[in-house]
Amino acid sequence: MPDRARRASERHRAERDEAAAEREHAAAAREAAADDRDRSQAEADRQASNREGAAADRERDVASSDHSASDRDESDAAAQERVSHRSRAAADREHAVADRVQSVSDRQESLAAAGERRSNRHDATDDRERAETDRDHALSDRDASRLAADERSSNREHAAADRARSAADRALLGAGHARSAGDAGAADRDRAAANRDRSQAVSDEGISIREGAAADREHAAADRDHAASGRDCSQAAADRLDSDREDVAADRERAAAERDLTASDRDRSQAAADERTSSHDEVAADRQRAAAYSYLTASDREQAQAQADQRISDRDQATDDRRQAASDRALAAADRAAAALDRQQTRAQLRDAQFDQLTGAIGRGLGLVLLQREINRARHANGLLVLAYVDVDGLKHVNDSLGHAAGDALLRVVATSIQRHLRSYDPIVRIGGDEFVCALANTTPDEAGVRFRDIAVTIRRALPEASISVGFAALQPDDTLDTLTKRGDLALYEAKRSRRD
Repeated sequence: MPDRARRASERHRAERDEAAAEREHAAAAREAAADDRDRSQAEADRQASNREGAAADRERDVASSDHSASDRDESDAAAQERVSHRSRAAADREHAVADRVQSVSDRQESLAAAGERRSNRHDATDDRERAETDRDHALSDRDASRLAADERSSNREHAAADRARSAADRALLGAGHARSAGDAGAADRDRAAANRDRSQAVSDEGISIREGAAADREHAAADRDHAASGRDCSQAAADRLDSDREDVAADRERAAAERDLTASDRDRSQAAADERTSSHDEVAADRQRAAAYSYLTASDREQAQAQADQRISDRDQATDDRRQAASDRALAAADRAAAALDRQQTRAQLRDAQFDQLTGAIGRGLGLVLLQREINRARHANGLLVLAYVDVDGLKHVNDSLGHAAGDALLRVVATSIQRHLRSYDPIVRIGGDEFVCALANTTPDEAGVRFRDIAVTIRRALPEASISVGFAALQPDDTLDTLTKRGDLALYEAKRSRRD
């Protein structure tokens, strides 16, 4: 019976949803039709307004048709004046273009002259730098010449001293004292004097060469200075010429700008004249059209009135369609509210069926599915999973002695304590009245024992007389959910028996 009633309720909700959807589609279609009528009516209103305006224009044009001849004369005079303005503007533009071409040519010449001027400046700078280098070399050569001259004077003095000693030795030899030793010393001194003379001659030749090179460098430096001065003079003249060219180009630019401004003024005045002429021509044409088609005014008015009547009828129909669409939307909203209430009640029933209302733990049906999922996940990972089979000690005695309210409180304390110490993704399933099954993935039996000892301590702190018994079963390669649960139940029985012993 409950299944048959649920299926009937679901069919009723589906029929309501379908009817609501059909009403919504019908309302949307009516609204679209009303919008189409409004758009067509607005277009008809615009057309009627255009016809009425055209009729009024024709009537006004008929009244003012005698002005068309004078308007044509004014148009001819304005056209002649426009041609004259255009001719003058074209001439001004041609002059402006010629001035711009000339100014561009002047700028190009100025740029070429500026490039040549920069090249001349670089050459003059290089000449000055080379002249400075030559002067430095000349000074260095003069210093070397002075040092060589000093050395030469020293050598001469040494040679003179050697010769004086040689003469003294020879005088002593003539007197007969130490003839052989004196001859050897005199010969050595003569050779030393000769060597100094030869080195002095070489040094004198080097000094002469250096002095000639220094003189040549000074001449070259003077020539380069002269060339740099000439380039500077020619550069100054080129700068003055460029300045003159730039002044001329600026004057031409200003003249071209003035001509452009004049041409623009003429164009604006001509455009205004053209606009006035065009307005006069349009007025004359409208008057002629009004005179030719004035007999159509009455029929246009009748047609406009008929369109206005049709527009009123379409608006009334659109109003009725909107009212019907609003009614349909209200019925659809009521159906949707009823369907939402049904879905809410169904979700509440499913939640009550899947979760334990007393403890908040997962119900047996959904819990078995989640436990199997944890086993499959552990097999695809590292294979570690411990199933904890929990029994609340003495629940029947509490219910019998203290009442079912005390038993319910005990169950809530146990479930809350387990949830507090396990991970958020560890499933906690209430299998029976006083039994819970928990799956701890990636955990060993020793680690699970530590956690449940902490849980037992938390339970005793909340209810000193309360306790739990736990049996642990580690997942084996050939385990199923049924065999793992049975081994956990057997471990729980062994734990209870060991506590009694």
